[in-house]
Amino acid sequence: MKDGRGHMPSKEQLKLFITTVLYISSVSHAHANFLQYEEYAFPANYPSMIRTPLLKDKTPRTEKDILAALPDKATTLNVMAITNLLSAKTTKSLGDFETQYIYDPKALVCVREFQRNLKTISGEIKKRNKTLKRPYKVLDPANIPNAISI
Repeated sequence: MKDGRGHMPSKEQLKLFITTVLYISSVSHAHANFLQYEEYAFPANYPSMIRTPLLKDKTPRTEKDILAALPDKATTLNVMAITNLLSAKTTKSLGDFETQYIYDPKALVCVREFQRNLKTISGEIKKRNKTLKRPYKVLDPANIPNAISI
């Protein structure tokens, strides 16, 4: 923005701004959000708390020391429940708008093109995932939510 009053000096800068907002509020959020359960559900990956004093030296620790530091069962189950909830997709997919706000014919052409592009990308990802031992589905547009919500 040129002068801080909302003026975009060019269409290219406006496109970049809109693209950035869409990316952060959809793709980037989906990437961080939908892997939470996979990461946090195993307490040794990202313990929600440590029950022993922080280490101050490099003395080797035993398995018993590590287990004593990890959260108890109730805390672990709470974290698993919360991350499972946070990892759930609760809105329609990117480009599948729940409410029609766009009526301008020129804008509708852009929306339809956006939706076609998402469908093409999704198809390519699904095709590639068929060849993988562990398919990566998080950033398939069909799995990216249209909004950030719980």
